[in-house]
Amino acid sequence: MPKVVLARLKTATTLDEVRQQLKGQGFTRNEMKAMVRSMGFFDGLEVFLSKWNWDNYASWHLYNWKPQDDETVMKAIYEAEQLHPYSCGRYKNDFAQFEKDWKAETYDPGATLAFEDAQVEVLEVVQEEVNNIDPQEVQKAVIRTQDAKRDRQRKRRMKASKGSRYQKRYF
Repeated sequence: MPKVVLARLKTATTLDEVRQQLKGQGFTRNEMKAMVRSMGFFDGLEVFLSKWNWDNYASWHLYNWKPQDDETVMKAIYEAEQLHPYSCGRYKNDFAQFEKDWKAETYDPGATLAFEDAQVEVLEVVQEEVNNIDPQEVQKAVIRTQDAKRDRQRKRRMKASKGSRYQKRYF
């Protein structure tokens, strides 16, 4: 189980700061503007964030928010959707459809919103991390998987080489 905190976001930024941060990554000016707007909506919000060991605790992930902030979070995520690289433009400049899906609770972002440590002011720890993963069991499972893969490859090689060694001869 992850560490969950109530935190205040400090995400206000300018277009020049975003441009310097993302220089050379292929973002267009409009995508950078959408990023600035999205971060502007998140600035000052108190939200629940989580930190996970699967990404080596590199960033905070949006976990939940207070019901009174739902409208603001909806607008922030819509702006983030304008620059989402894998959304295939499903909500590109279509706020009405986005709002309809959001209110029907059928919206799926397809990604996690993440924040850097510098953008987060932790107010309260709601849940401490519980790491119930046994490293020895994980290592045993990895070894079993590697053994099974090696056995499959060995069987495949033996089967392929059998045909070349034992050929029928027709007289």
